[in-house]
Amino acid sequence: MAGIMIAVLVLAGGQLKGTFNDISYEFNHLTDASTLAPDGITTLAPGAAPGAGSCPPGQSPQLRGHKWKCA
Repeated sequence: MAGIMIAVLVLAGGQLKGTFNDISYEFNHLTDASTLAPDGITTLAPGAAPGAGSCPPGQSPQLRGHKWKCA
């Protein structure tokens, strides 16, 4: 049983880390009017959307909290 739990944690580790980072970012930027572009570096002005080439082909930017994500 413990082996299964460890395997699940290892396989889900990346997703858990990403979710934790997203939640931490939101708490640290609660009052920000700007948003973060999908590249994770560029800050966008309020109401602005990332450019068309900011996501891989077949994906489009979606605003989730204060971050734009490619989905």
